[in-house]
Amino acid sequence: MKNGYLLALCGFLIFCGATGWLLGRLAPEPKRRHGNSPDDGRAVSRVSPVPRPVVGQLYSVDNADGGYRIIEVLASSNDSVEVRLFGNHFPARPGAIDKSTLTLQPSDGYAGPGFDSVSVTAVAYALWNPVPVAARQ
Repeated sequence: MKNGYLLALCGFLIFCGATGWLLGRLAPEPKRRHGNSPDDGRAVSRVSPVPRPVVGQLYSVDNADGGYRIIEVLASSNDSVEVRLFGNHFPARPGAIDKSTLTLQPSDGYAGPGFDSVSVTAVAYALWNPVPVAARQ
């Protein structure tokens, strides 16, 4: 009786493996999208790479309302980034900023306060779309 169940189980597993292999071979090739390289067949990402956080560097980051804020990286590890989130709010992404104008208080009628130190996951940091900002003294 045991041998019958074991034989049925082995047969079922072999059947499932063979079916999966066959379906993989018969599946249609994915269609190419614009931006893919025709010569190597691999997809080309249109997402710009997230810069590795540099301690002491200022970055402009996306804000929930469509504007931008400034962060300063205080510490970084593989899975988290500790930042100072300034209260200043910008309607357009700044390329350079006078560091003496940055404050933790809300600015320009924006209600979001800054935080002296906040730790975010590396994924959350990447979702902010950080762009390095040149700091002027």
